[in-house]
Parts: sequence; C-alpha cells; structure tokens
Amino acid sequence: MKRAIQVILVVGAMIAVASLAAWGAAVWFLGPYILWAPAGIEVSAEAPPAVAVGDQFELTVRINNDGPRDRTLSVINIELGFINGFSVDGIEPPAASSEAATDHRVYRFEQPVPAGEVTTVRFNLRATGEGIREGRAVREGRVEVQFEGESRISSTTVSTAVSER
Repeated sequence: MKRAIQVILVVGAMIAVASLAAWGAAVWFLGPYILWAPAGIEVSAEAPPAVAVGDQFELTVRINNDGPRDRTLSVINIELGFINGFSVDGIEPPAASSEAATDHRVYRFEQPVPAGEVTTVRFNLRATGEGIREGRAVREGRVEVQFEGESRISSTTVSTAVSER
C-alpha cells in the first residue's frame, strides 16, 4: 500500500512537471501572438523580398489601432537576425534613441497612435552585405511593438534576401 502511494506521488509529480514545461513552451512560442498582444492592435512589417549589397530600401512598420483608446508607441524592437545585415540611414518619425540589446536593436519613440488610425514608421535601410555566404543571405527577424505604460507586445516577422551585386 505504501509503495503504491509513493508510485502515485512520483507519477503525479512527473505529470505536473511535464504540464508546466508544455505550458512554458506554449507561452514562449505563441505568447507574442496570443497572450501578449494588446486588444485592438495589429502590427505589420514590410520590406522588399530581395535587395543587393549597397541598395537602399524601406522597412515599413504599420500599427493599426482599432482599439477604443489612443496609445503612445514607446518601443520598436527589431531582431538582430534581420537588422544586422543593414545600416539604418534614417527613421521617420525619428526615434528618440536607439540601443543594442542581447538579441535585438531597441528603437525608442514617443509617437502618438490615435484610436481608429494607422500609424506608420519608416526605417531607411541600406544592405551592407554582412553575413553573405555563397553570394546570398536571407535576413529574417521579428519586429515587436510596445506601448507606453503597457507590458504587452505585438509582433510580426519580416524577411529580405540580400545578394552580391
């Protein structure tokens, strides 16, 4: 009897640990899309599908605020997997500051995002050729948007292929 109770407790503990691990994995992978996106906010990022080293182009981040209230854009994070292959020649509207983080570049703003409107942020980029192997490199990464006073984020992914001239 005592042995059966011990087995039940051990199996129960193993099931609990496995359940917590599965929940953690779901939050890690799906969180930016399900759990953390503020209500009424939709974010999209667009860049050309392909550019050559030296080309100048635009990364356009659109923030659609269908929510009931105005918000203030405070941060756009761009994953290093994308931004490392490009130099940033300008941002419109201008970022208040920019800094490197562990796996992304942080651009800080104080930009109003009125309810019922779309706000656009344009990054003027130039392909540097960094990381090109065998004549081509694909730059892909997540673009995350955060608002003042909110811990939730909205995110999307952007991708551009860079080739030698």
